[in-house]
Amino acid sequence: MLIQSQANDIHLLPSIPKAWKSGEVKGLKARGGFEIEMKWDNHQLTFLSIYSSHGGDCRIRYNILRKEEYASYQQEEQIRILHTKDKERYILIEGAEDRFESMERV
Repeated sequence: MLIQSQANDIHLLPSIPKAWKSGEVKGLKARGGFEIEMKWDNHQLTFLSIYSSHGGDCRIRYNILRKEEYASYQQEEQIRILHTKDKERYILIEGAEDRFESMERV
């Protein structure tokens, strides 16, 4: 599953198959009038574009892997609220320390 949307919640890559280590999708429609484009590498989000056709709040959920001691990994869910305006696109800046804080309106 690439996205799961309920109300204005969008969960990105909630259960992506292990075989899909890297990939990209465009044009996924989410509830609330949002359109998603995203890329991932090594099961980690590297690019995200959200287009809002109606404006309004969008809650973005994404699991990231954090390396723990002894080379084990632990999932940590990130939740961010994006306040969108009608007919505007929001882009994630790649390589930002906190990926969701770096969203900008374009």
